[in-house]
Amino acid sequence: MLAFACKSQDLNQKFDTLDRNLPDESSLDVKIVEFDGDKVDYELSAKRIDRFYDRRILNAISASLTSYNHDTGGVSYLQADSTIVDDARNMVFAYGNVRLSSPSGTVQSASMTWDRNMDQIIAPGQVVLTKNGNTLRGNHLRTNSNIDYAQMETVSADGIFDASDFDW
Repeated sequence: MLAFACKSQDLNQKFDTLDRNLPDESSLDVKIVEFDGDKVDYELSAKRIDRFYDRRILNAISASLTSYNHDTGGVSYLQADSTIVDDARNMVFAYGNVRLSSPSGTVQSASMTWDRNMDQIIAPGQVVLTKNGNTLRGNHLRTNSNIDYAQMETVSADGIFDASDFDW
């Protein structure tokens, strides 16, 4: 018979906890297709993706997101230097050289927040909106993913506009 014993000090060692900032998964040059039932909700392509399972957050570097609106049949494209997809709140945060494109027009900004629950997009800083060949510049844009409408502050325009185009 052979028996071993350990000091209680050997069993009570302290280990550092894992840093919550470390992703659960990291991928390079990846494309993700997200489904809502049997329909494609969005496609996300990025040079790098970091996933955090417990928080349901995905960080994407050099990202391109294609979103499909099944109610209207519209397709929107979002490109940014970095994008955070928060699946828990159904929101998308885009930063750096952000460009939103739809058949109705394009929006360029330094950052953008997209609440997908309400289909509302807010670009808090300086914005360039191009629609029907006309360009509007301003601050603090609010629109939807199809760019059907636009609300801005401190607006300047390039192009030919009809007074009926504005809600004074």
